[in-house]
Amino acid sequence: IPVPVRIEHENLRAQGQEFLWNAAENTFRFEGPERQRVEVASAEKTPGFIEAHTITIERSISKVTLAGEARARIYLASDPGKYGELSDQPMSWTLDAKTIEANIDFESDPVLLKSVRGSGGITLAQAENALEFRGEVFLWDVAQQRLSLTSDDGQGLQTFHRGTSPKDEVVAREVVLVRTTKPGEASSERLEALLSSVLSAVIHLEGDRREAPGKVDLRSDELLLVLREDSDDPAIRAHEALAWGSVDLRGGPYRILSERARILARNRTVELTGSPRQQVQVFRDGVSSLPPSRSVKLTQSTRGYRVESLPSAGGWSLREIESSLGRMGRLDRRPTP
Repeated sequence: IPVPVRIEHENLRAQGQEFLWNAAENTFRFEGPERQRVEVASAEKTPGFIEAHTITIERSISKVTLAGEARARIYLASDPGKYGELSDQPMSWTLDAKTIEANIDFESDPVLLKSVRGSGGITLAQAENALEFRGEVFLWDVAQQRLSLTSDDGQGLQTFHRGTSPKDEVVAREVVLVRTTKPGEASSERLEALLSSVLSAVIHLEGDRREAPGKVDLRSDELLLVLREDSDDPAIRAHEALAWGSVDLRGGPYRILSERARILARNRTVELTGSPRQQVQVFRDGVSSLPPSRSVKLTQSTRGYRVESLPSAGGWSLREIESSLGRMGRLDRRPTP
C-alpha cells in the first residue's frame, strides 16, 4: 500500500508510511523510517496516542508492540479500577522507551487497555510540572492506576527529578507512583511516589521564594514523596517527604542519623525521630554536637542551619502511610510502629 496510510474507525485514528496485514496470523503492522502513530480520540479528553518506527498489533495474543523510539501517552487517575482516559481528571504523562508492549482486551466493548510495559532507556515525564522519572523497566497497571519503574534484576538505578532550578533529585532501586484523594471537606489530589533503597536524595527547602532555598541530602531504606495538587492552582507543589529505615541526613554542617525523617520543604524544617533501639545522633563537622535524643528538628533560615532537641516529633500518620502503600501494593515496606 503506498504511503501515507490513514485508517479511521470510530474514535480510532492511525497513520503510517506502510501498512501490512497478515490475515493468517491476524496481525497488523505499521512501519517505516519515521514514527508511525495510532491515536484514540475523544471529544472531551486529550487523546491518547502511541508512536514508534514499528507498531505491531497481534489480536490473537492481545498485544500491541512498539519498537524503535517508542512513545506513548500514559494516564494516572486517583480512583483504582477506573481507566485513566475515562476518569474525571486524569494526569497525562509521556513515556519514551526503546520498546513498549501493551496488553489489550480486544474482545471487550469498548476495547480495554489492561497494562503497558516499557523497557530500555525509560523516560516518564510530566512536562507541565517539570516532573521526570528515568529507569530501566516501566509498568503501568491500568486497573490499579499504578506506575512503577524497576530493573529486571532489582539492582538497576531509577532516578526522579522535580523542578528546573533548583532541581530535586532522587536515585533509588525502585519507584512506585500513584495519585490519591485526601479525604475531608477541603479534599485535594496528591501525587505520591515511593522510592525504595534510596542511594541519594537531594530535596530543597523552599520557604519564602524571595530567599535562596536550602537543601538536605539523605539516604534511607524508603522515601515517600507527597506532592499536592490544589484545585485552585494547577501547579503541583511539594507537600512533604517521609523517610524511614537507616536515615542518614545532611543539612549544612550537620549530619543526623535517625530511624525516621519528615521533611517539610515549605517550612524549611526536618523532624527526625529515633527508635527504641537507636536514638537520634547529631554531628556537626564530624563531631557529636548534641546528646543522643528521641527527636530533633533541623531548621534552615537566612542565618543558616540550626538543630534543637524535641520531646517528640509529630506529623506521622501510620494510617495514611499504610493507605498509600496499600494503593501501591507495597504494604511490606511500611515503617515499624
